[in-house]
Amino acid sequence: MNKYKYYLEMKKIVFQITLIFYFVLTSTLVGQTNYKKVNIGGDNWMRENLNVSRFRNGDIIPEVKTDKEWATAFENGQPAWCYFENDSINGQIHGKLYNWFAVNDVRGLAPLGWHIPTNQDWDRLIDSLGGYSEAVNLYFNNNQTLNTEFNASPNGTRTKKFGKEERFIFWWSSNEASKKHGWVEVIDFKKRKTLFALADKSFGIPVRCIEDFKDYNVESWDLSKLKVVNEKEYIDSMDGSSYHVNIIGNQVWLCDNINRSRFNNGDIIHEAKSSKEWDEAIRLEQPAWCYYDNDSLNDVRTGKLYNWYAVVDPRGLAPTGYHIPSSDEWDELSEYLSDYPDGVLLKSETGWDSYKRAIYCRKCLYLSDQQKTTCQFCGGDGKLGSRVFNGNGINFLGFNVVPSGKRVYMQVEFIGLHPIVRRDGTSNEQVTYFWSSTPYGKENSVAVKISNQSNSLGSYSVNRYDGFSVRCIKD
Repeated sequence: MNKYKYYLEMKKIVFQITLIFYFVLTSTLVGQTNYKKVNIGGDNWMRENLNVSRFRNGDIIPEVKTDKEWATAFENGQPAWCYFENDSINGQIHGKLYNWFAVNDVRGLAPLGWHIPTNQDWDRLIDSLGGYSEAVNLYFNNNQTLNTEFNASPNGTRTKKFGKEERFIFWWSSNEASKKHGWVEVIDFKKRKTLFALADKSFGIPVRCIEDFKDYNVESWDLSKLKVVNEKEYIDSMDGSSYHVNIIGNQVWLCDNINRSRFNNGDIIHEAKSSKEWDEAIRLEQPAWCYYDNDSLNDVRTGKLYNWYAVVDPRGLAPTGYHIPSSDEWDELSEYLSDYPDGVLLKSETGWDSYKRAIYCRKCLYLSDQQKTTCQFCGGDGKLGSRVFNGNGINFLGFNVVPSGKRVYMQVEFIGLHPIVRRDGTSNEQVTYFWSSTPYGKENSVAVKISNQSNSLGSYSVNRYDGFSVRCIKD
């Protein structure tokens, strides 16, 4: 799902780099600057492996060709890069191979506005795709053809010698595992799984970058081009419930969570009051709903949580004249808002655990002491910046998304409604998931997610057995 348009921002980046290095940098020395990107789970990732030969400050990264020179660079703790098999043609296809010391050099291997992904960044990517097994389809489609969205392919590595990979894809993480090892993200498409693994710091491995988090200044946004019309409230003839109705672009939405306990034909939807009842409904593939924490007091603000079987039941969960939106219809809403962080426009002004005053470390993203310049957990730079809108939104569209949490099948029963601060200073994720009517494979379906830890509306493959909120769109 493409969330942001950074064309102007990227022009600024290119201009800044040109000003600093205009007399020395060329496209062949530095590599590309206008990077193609894909938005996955709210993060912008490069669609290509990194192919730079200078650090961000302009210093040259040594190209190493012989095995002896490569080993010497490692022994001396010096950054180095090479083309696979020392063939520049491979660089055009797969980018360069970098050792650990290039990846973690303080001068910055990633271009301005980007960083080498942490383990947390990789985890977030994998989770957004439905887990370690489902994530394989990001790289190769089910028929083993290349998935051009992320544009991955077996890329080869360098240990003491070059190793041609026909089964694995590797990328560095910026997280150190030990004095001798760093973490790498690995795709094993023969066994069709993704995993983290240890790699010797001497290895030459490709790099894929993720775009830096951006703070946003809402006062500078021109929102006048967004067409939002408040319509007369919709009264549900089934139970008398009222829903706010807004026209957003070319779509008409009910701007409250569905709160029905009957289908359109009057049949009762079973309330699952315990984990046992919820699991039994799943086993029988029967529609069911529940209150968060099985507490009816949560009904007033968050509405009900439904399983997938309630969402797609032919008797109709949506009120007359409306339906459960497809993933394409959620995408249309996101595309309409793509000039802005859509989550900020959709979230309510209160109720979300705000990160407005939190300072985040660049390396591990833990909270750091605002009075210090280094992170108290990893010692890294503690001045990433405040996440201004991670938390409450501005509800510009009247969509009024509040935290409603979710019910998790066969795990912790309910999560995501209340903020819980951990000992390390971080807090749990407050979330709202909305079902779409679009299936994904045999056991999953597509849902969209808004959280207090992201400024965007993300699309995910989810377990049909979980309990999520529902919004409706006009037929």
